Amino acid sequence: MTGKVTFYDAKKGYGYIAGEDGRNYLIEERNLNTMTHTLPKGYMVSFAPARNSRGYAAEDVTIC
Repeated sequence: MTGKVTFYDAKKGYGYIAGEDGRNYLIEERNLNTMTHTLPKGYMVSFAPARNSRGYAAEDVTIC
């Protein structure tokens, strides 16, 4: 799935993606597959959607 980064705080290690399905997905730093550990707002990413006890999450996040 693809989506757009709506928020990411590198110091806190998390952020959110607006998925193409209209849902918001939590990004955790450990799920980033990039050399850099920052995702500027507006970047397009691809990810594997998942569901956990707190809601929707993004796994295997890569920059498009």
